Amino acid sequence: MEWNQSKEILEKQLCADYSINSALLQSEENIFVPIHPDPYRRVFRDKDSFLKVLSYRNKLIICCKDDSMLSWCREKYKNSPSEWFAKYENLRILDQKLKEYGHKIGDTHHYYIPGKNWKKTDFHPSCNDYVLYLLEKSDLLPFKGNPLFTNALSFDPKAPDVLAIAAIAKTDMAADSLSGDWHNKICGMAGASMDSPLMWQIGIDVLKNARSSGLATYLVWHLAEEIDKRNILPFYGTSESHNHSKAVAFRCGFVPTWWELYSESVL
Repeated sequence: MEWNQSKEILEKQLCADYSINSALLQSEENIFVPIHPDPYRRVFRDKDSFLKVLSYRNKLIICCKDDSMLSWCREKYKNSPSEWFAKYENLRILDQKLKEYGHKIGDTHHYYIPGKNWKKTDFHPSCNDYVLYLLEKSDLLPFKGNPLFTNALSFDPKAPDVLAIAAIAKTDMAADSLSGDWHNKICGMAGASMDSPLMWQIGIDVLKNARSSGLATYLVWHLAEEIDKRNILPFYGTSESHNHSKAVAFRCGFVPTWWELYSESVL
């Protein structure tokens, strides 16, 4: 899909996730709103979040279930620049305040979507040492409980796994077709979870003996292409300190687009 279509899908999703409309999302001021249920919002891991924070387009959008906590956030962060919100000192203060309500910062992630030029030759990774196999949802159940591919496949009912691409080294292939023990030969897998009907999130696992070969980039790029063919927006999330994971996103032609924080109960 084209870049403008990708942005339109993303912004429609963020409006559902953060209980706002398009006009608020396009505004230049920081936004503070109560959390309202929306059947189309992403619910992976934050189903019971007391507070959620979005940094997008140089502004903050903060949602909270409690009016007094939301008022505190408005007073403290009304004029805060979004690009510095994730500084440790600021997060420490926010975490302390959340504990007054029986909550704490659960996690933070930043997210990527395919950039304008991700399908051009310069961004098209190649890896000639592996054979790729497309796995549909019905092919994924045998991997449940497999500790080798927990980033690619989470088996979370709130964000079901719907698609994957697995790689087998050509040196391990006895023939062009898969044998009965083919799943034991997989050395890397990228999987997609349906975090919403509009957007599928990509996760990646590569076994140690296949790392530093370009395989992670190869798998993520081709899975993103397959998702894109289905008119779904692929996206990729990682931790701020996971430099290798960020490098995979960049090599695939993805661009950093938004940042999120969510809270969880201290109990």
